[in-house]
Amino acid sequence: MRSRSHLTPVHASASALRGRPPTQLVLDAELPRLRAHARRLCARESDAQDLVQDTILRALVHEHQFEAGSNLRAWLRQIQLSVFVSRYRRAQREKRALERLALDPCAWVRSEASAPVAPVGAGVRGSLKALPEGFRQVVELVDIAGYEYRDAATALGIPVGTVMSRLHRARRLLGSELRADRTKALERDAA
Repeated sequence: MRSRSHLTPVHASASALRGRPPTQLVLDAELPRLRAHARRLCARESDAQDLVQDTILRALVHEHQFEAGSNLRAWLRQIQLSVFVSRYRRAQREKRALERLALDPCAWVRSEASAPVAPVGAGVRGSLKALPEGFRQVVELVDIAGYEYRDAATALGIPVGTVMSRLHRARRLLGSELRADRTKALERDAA
């Protein structure tokens, strides 16, 4: 393995501090380069400023990991790139989560692995059959089979918004039908 002794100090003040961890003075000397690189990575100036700030913070927190005699500029550049990639990945995860919530506002209360659905009773089956076909299909796919809204929309060849609308109206109709059936059963039992 090649030694790092061939690397030259990145700044005149860095040679004076050779063998010691980076200090604020040395980091200040690297700020213009860090800012320029951050501007190339980020679309907005405020994001670039945040990236530089987080890079410096991480460098100061982990300065004990800096290898004496190694290239400070490369070490800082690697920290900056790691911070940038971490932020990008977090933003992508948040974007996917928000998209999922836009399609299914109740998705955040459900666990990823949905519990198996219990078999539907005879009363519910009868009420389900009484629904118009379009409503019944959506309820069967989403509520009984456990499809995601997007998957149900693809299976039925309709937009996701239509699935959501039909499901809302179908649940309301189904609830009304089941309440009416229960009221009739209670009246029968009372008589």
